[in-house]
Amino acid sequence: MIHIGDRDRNVGFFDRMVRSIVGVITLGLSGYLYINMPLNSELILLQIALFAISFVCVVSAVTGTCGIYT
Repeated sequence: MIHIGDRDRNVGFFDRMVRSIVGVITLGLSGYLYINMPLNSELILLQIALFAISFVCVVSAVTGTCGIYT
């Protein structure tokens, strides 16, 4: 295992690539909805959820760690 600070990398190469792809797709979808759809409360909640999913996927792909895999 490779140490990152006080945490070990626990996400493999394939998993990191999948997380990167999912993160980019959800970020793009969130941006598309923001630009092309009229805003209402349900759409804003969907955009926030997509952005949160994107953020978690990209951060875990970049750092190579996942808190759920402990």
